[in-house]
Amino acid sequence: MAEMKKRISGRSDDAKKPSESQEQCASPEDLPCIRCGYNLRELSPDGRCPECGTPIHRSIHGDLLSAADPAWLTRVSRGFTLIEAAAVTLASIALFLVLALTFRAPWIPEIVLRVVETGLRLGVSVSVILVPLGIFAVTTPDPRMTLTEQPVVLRRIVRGAAIAGLLFALLRYGLKSLVTAGGAVDPLVRSVSGWTFGCAVAFTCVAGSFYLARLGERIPDMELAKRTKSRARRFAACLVIAMLASAVLRLSGPVPAPLRSAPTGFGAILIAKLLVSIFSLASVIYALLLMSVWSEYRKAIKRCLLEARKMGAS
Repeated sequence: MAEMKKRISGRSDDAKKPSESQEQCASPEDLPCIRCGYNLRELSPDGRCPECGTPIHRSIHGDLLSAADPAWLTRVSRGFTLIEAAAVTLASIALFLVLALTFRAPWIPEIVLRVVETGLRLGVSVSVILVPLGIFAVTTPDPRMTLTEQPVVLRRIVRGAAIAGLLFALLRYGLKSLVTAGGAVDPLVRSVSGWTFGCAVAFTCVAGSFYLARLGERIPDMELAKRTKSRARRFAACLVIAMLASAVLRLSGPVPAPLRSAPTGFGAILIAKLLVSIFSLASVIYALLLMSVWSEYRKAIKRCLLEARKMGAS
């Protein structure tokens, strides 16, 4: 039957028309390539992208991470590895400091203490550098998605906050080195640098969590994305309350003795200190919960990477 049709229609324009199977399989809508973003509209899924040669069938599975570009997913996974390495390093340093303060040993030589202190500072410095590098890798633009489909503003906010945190960390390190060398630094400058560094780190965690929630929706794991947003909001709320209460205590300065002895003055100071203690502890708890959620994303991204590689090999 097909041969008869070919013989009957000898016109050259019929040869340019796609076959019936190609018309059924071709996408009638815009379909960006998973690797280069080339529009694959009306191309057969059995073919390859004319721009980069990627099989077209890998680009028809929507925005799922399992159908994303393996090279992009590899970079995102490496970013999570860097962030987790920095978190483990900082947690180890914090644990070591707690043990060192709890079990003070006067018999330890001074040279050993200096070596340990240098190692701790080096570990903190490396961690401060690893976190921005990891965040930049995690927030790498997906080449498959257009600018209108990507959370461009959120991604830039996360990167900007990470850069600000790195700069303020370097500023704090420089001020501390200056004080150690015998220089004079205004206490207000040191306090402001510490506050700005803390705000930048906290803002990076909150904005980064909302960016990860976007990735969670593409895993797809809606429960994980919802849990990430919820913990990020609670962490931000607790941190803001703790910082406001602490700022009130600092700005109020030394309280006069008559006001301190008065019931109202004593009660206000006590409430402010309780707010700082309670919400600071809550902020630490939610920060740890956010770290555990970020580790879940690392595992999920690796799983999607394996699926994307299998799909590419098929």
